[in-house]
Amino acid sequence: MHRSTGLFAGAALAACMLVAAPDAAARKLGTLEFEPCSLAPEGLALTVAAQCATLSVPQDRKAPDGRRIELAIAWIPNDEGKVADDPVFMLAGGPGQAARDSYPLLHGAFAEIRRTRHVILVDQRGTGGSNRLSCKDPRGDNAFSGDDALDVTASVAFAKTCLSQFDADVRHYTTTDAVADLDDVREAIGAEAIDLVGISYGTRVAQQYARRHPDRTRSVVLDGVVPNTLVLGAEHAKNLEAALDAHFARCTAEPKCVERFGSPRANLDALLAKARAEPQLVRYRDPQSNAPREDRFDAATLAAVVRLYAYAPTTGALLPLALHEAAQGRPEELLAQARMLTSLVGESIMHGMQLSVICSEDASRLGADAADAATTLGTVLVDLLLAQCAVWP
Repeated sequence: MHRSTGLFAGAALAACMLVAAPDAAARKLGTLEFEPCSLAPEGLALTVAAQCATLSVPQDRKAPDGRRIELAIAWIPNDEGKVADDPVFMLAGGPGQAARDSYPLLHGAFAEIRRTRHVILVDQRGTGGSNRLSCKDPRGDNAFSGDDALDVTASVAFAKTCLSQFDADVRHYTTTDAVADLDDVREAIGAEAIDLVGISYGTRVAQQYARRHPDRTRSVVLDGVVPNTLVLGAEHAKNLEAALDAHFARCTAEPKCVERFGSPRANLDALLAKARAEPQLVRYRDPQSNAPREDRFDAATLAAVVRLYAYAPTTGALLPLALHEAAQGRPEELLAQARMLTSLVGESIMHGMQLSVICSEDASRLGADAADAATTLGTVLVDLLLAQCAVWP
């Protein structure tokens, strides 16, 4: 639910195909034995050669002799010559994204880093291969991807069902636990100090690690900073309006865009007003399976769709066309594209882990802002999170 979901959605549409074969032999780093593996994000023809291992850690650090879980770790080795002693840890966002799944989209951005350093990826507990807390609804959809995704009552029921499916004590899947896990990995690979690259929510993890372990932190890079004072979920409505203003300004500055599609903002406002007054069922073809679908097109669905589009320039550029078509009584393409984007984002987010972080760390400070009521998104995500956190440990 946080900003970095857009990293996945936007990069998934723009990424070049990168294919590499795994290294042939197993290797050792510190005390960990690694095996050749390939990192491949769900649903994308994109792989990166790596070495993979696991590390056993306590689920509850106050009960070290109790249940243990395995952390999934990937190592992108530097084989070009002299390697610096401090490896780079990439920390994924969300909360709920797995580092090993997120990294292939960013492999090229790490090219200079990889000339002198190893890259280490740890799936934060509750994500990827680290006792993942992912949820599927009874229809097989990922959480929050169905037509009742933004319905509070349905989402609370889903959270309860989701919770009952986990073999985990979800109280121990927080940022604090993740920081302790990272330091265990650092020790296991034999590094005296490490460099941290945090992305969106990953910047919170990086800041917390540096605060708790300043002597083991050589450097920190924060990309899309989430200050520790920021309450996750509280700023989504304001951020969306700012993003839409920027996207729409590009159209209104181009006479041919206005001539062809009219005012994107006026079209959006008209669609929202109609969707609030007269929600409708829309039949369309699923863009991935071509199966017929029928989804509810109401104001909450429209807001969620627009939010996904606004995450990246490649999809944001489609908004004037998509809103124009919908305003002309043809919302099918808008819903079909939304279905595809939601699926990509949904598959990358482990919603159980996300709720464990937000409900433990942010919910007590989260509240609806009356000023958000007039925005495209309104207070729906805040309402949703508060309702789900009321039933989440």
